[in-house]
Parts: sequence; structure tokens; C-alpha cells
Amino acid sequence: MVLSGLFVIVPASAAIDVEMDRRAPAGYSIRSTNSSESRADAASDREEIFDLLDLYALAMDTQHWDLFDRIFMPDAIIDYGEHMRWDSLESFKKAFAEMHEPLDSSTHIMGNQQVRIRGSEAHAFTYGQFRLIRALKGKDGNSWDATGWYDDRLVRTDRGWRIASRRYRLAWWGGNPLVLGLTAEEASSLKTYSIRNEAEDNNIIYLRKISE
Repeated sequence: MVLSGLFVIVPASAAIDVEMDRRAPAGYSIRSTNSSESRADAASDREEIFDLLDLYALAMDTQHWDLFDRIFMPDAIIDYGEHMRWDSLESFKKAFAEMHEPLDSSTHIMGNQQVRIRGSEAHAFTYGQFRLIRALKGKDGNSWDATGWYDDRLVRTDRGWRIASRRYRLAWWGGNPLVLGLTAEEASSLKTYSIRNEAEDNNIIYLRKISE
């Protein structure tokens, strides 16, 4: 693994399957539910999942990486697109701490959440928008903006809902790539994704699940 600016470069051989089923790690147990779960329980589950998805933004902007323990499973599979993949929470926390340390400020906004719950498993789809700020000298500005989406699989544990796998895709970006520690040439190679094309290619897990 090589750090390039704010991005973690992982060899292609390290590609991982974000839908891979995993056994519960040490200290966790997967809670099962039956088909008679009440509407009140379902509403409570949805509210808990919405809070968890929004907590991610607060963790990012305060750089309180310990909050990720309340959001992700320890063995979470996290895929943020080309060259940005992790197969454990600890490696993800370490990489993000290093990536975001140079920033002076950031604002992440999570919205349009969709949630599908089936027993002890749930899937969520969330749009994300963020601005990263870093004091830089020069005329190219001190901010970098982006939009994208999060495609999550969650499991219900004895500690509450946790994200077991996440697939993030960058849809658009603008601003000064030096905020990310990238040269103009490196920034030009950042891959963006069309949500429409991803849906047509059957790459959005949430859409597949609500169609079952």
C-alpha cells in the first residue's frame, strides 16, 4: 500500500468483494429476528440506521476516528473506488487519519437515505456531498468539493446496527486538487462514476436488493 497525497494506492490484486458474507468478529454477535417483528421495531431500526449514517459525517469532520467503531464492523469491507479499498476497520481508520490530517476543515453532508431491512440484515443507499478546506498559498483556492454515493450492507448486532460493507463512488469533483495533496495530473486521473450508468450495469447493490 502506498500513500499518494490523500489517497491510498492499493494493488489491483487487493480487490475485494463488498458483498462477501463474514462471520461475526470477536466480541460481536449477529442478532437474529423473526418475521413477526413489529412496525414499531422496524421504525426504530430505520431511525437507528439513519443516525448511524449521519454519525459518519460528524466523525469525518471532527476527525474523531473512534466514532467509526460505532458505525462499522471491525472486519468491514470498504471500497471507495479505484485504489481505495480496505478489508478491516483498523486499516480504514489509520488511512483516513493520515489522509485528512493536513486539512484545516471539512464539511460532509449525508442525504436522501434509503433503507431496506430484512431480519438481521439491512441495505442502505445515501447521497453524499462534501467540501475539504486546506490553507494554501496561491491563486487556485483552498477548497475541494465532491459529490457521490454510499451503497451499504449492515448487520444487526448485540451492540446495534453496524456497516459490514460499504461501496462509495465519486460522481463529481471540483476545486483545487492541491487540497488533496494531488498534482493537476494526478487529479485528472481521478475516476468519476455516473449513477445512471452504474444502475444500468447492475452495480448498485441497493437496487438489486429492493428488486428481489
